[in-house]
Amino acid sequence: MGRKKVRIALLLLLMLVISRAMWMRLQPPAPASIMRAVPIGLVPQAIAVDQRTHRALVVVNGSLEGGSGRVDVFNTRNGALLRTVPVGIGPWAIAVDEQVAHAFVIDPGLNAAGHTVSMLDTGSGRTLRTISVPKDPIALAISERTARVFVAHQVNDTISVLDALSGTLLRTTRVGKSPMGIAIDEQTSRVFVSNQASHSVSMLDAATGAVVTTVLMSGGWPSSPLVDSPVGRVFVATQAIDTRGNPIGPSTLHVLDARSGAERTTFILSRNAGPVAVDERTGRVIIVQTPPTQPNGRGSLNGSVSLLDPRTGRIVHSTNIGTDIGTVVIDELRQHILVTSRDALSVLDARSGTILRTITTGGGTGNVALDQKTGIAFVSGEKVPNQDVFGWLRIRARQLFLPDNAHTVDQQALPTGIVDVVDTATHG
Repeated sequence: MGRKKVRIALLLLLMLVISRAMWMRLQPPAPASIMRAVPIGLVPQAIAVDQRTHRALVVVNGSLEGGSGRVDVFNTRNGALLRTVPVGIGPWAIAVDEQVAHAFVIDPGLNAAGHTVSMLDTGSGRTLRTISVPKDPIALAISERTARVFVAHQVNDTISVLDALSGTLLRTTRVGKSPMGIAIDEQTSRVFVSNQASHSVSMLDAATGAVVTTVLMSGGWPSSPLVDSPVGRVFVATQAIDTRGNPIGPSTLHVLDARSGAERTTFILSRNAGPVAVDERTGRVIIVQTPPTQPNGRGSLNGSVSLLDPRTGRIVHSTNIGTDIGTVVIDELRQHILVTSRDALSVLDARSGTILRTITTGGGTGNVALDQKTGIAFVSGEKVPNQDVFGWLRIRARQLFLPDNAHTVDQQALPTGIVDVVDTATHG
């Protein structure tokens, strides 16, 4: 019986090798702008770049597959994967302090003891320290001017303040209900926190972590704040939500004073506002907009990117992008706007808003981070494998050598993560 199993296993292995070789020959070549397409196994969660050390750090969440989390470290000059670093179980988000070459990764964990922030050296990727924090860390931001890390905790309605040099937890500050987004104005040393459940924005002192003021927001749930430091403005979009959590009706864009927190003005947007960014060279707000939810509770996936002049509230230009728009990043050096959507990265002219080119990426709608010095972007995505010969062979081979009572992978294959390394500067 043992020899029979070995023969079957060898036959399956031979079939797998031959089929894989044939499949690879049939694959189309990668687009010219994609330098590398790096499969990373699990689904990537977040990306950050340290331009001083030429490193891109990709957060990979292992909790969905019952594994461990990690951070993959890439070289931003050539896109090479340098190393992987184990980090917690379900790491969620990352932020980088380029002044001290430290990266901070939050992990909500799977139990009461698992809520942590890991501090990494961005050059080597080495974990320097793991800090226990209150429950459910959901977002973070760093003030390089004051060397402070601010971590929002959705369930506890608090902000943890850490020292960016040592990682020491300095204090915990209570803010509004369900803090979800953080932004920092380095010019005024102010921290802005959007509190979704209380429909407000808390303004903190970036040096002490104390609350300076709280501003109530009309129009529904506030989005993550966006800061325009040269002009001293903060932008927050609010959106009405129905009982099932779906956005309804138009959204409102609030403009706050970055020094006092006072509301300067508001603009009504014609369509639901999604992720936003600020182009500090032009002062324009880049808004991703999707059509309002229909009466049946279903909304369209098609969206557009609009350039808004905050002095007048006028939409200067609007460009249809496609389906499932994800992350927006500004390349101020080349005056480009990078937008991820389903299976694509679009490069727009920041002055006109027109699409310069669209690059097909690995799969899904992912995040993007950019090294502005090199013009190289790192785009995360995921592929859901089809039930093909490869999946069947892997499952059969696994079943041959595992005990009958062992845990086996479900035959519906899990998504596979991929990171596309894209040269955005090659074609203008």
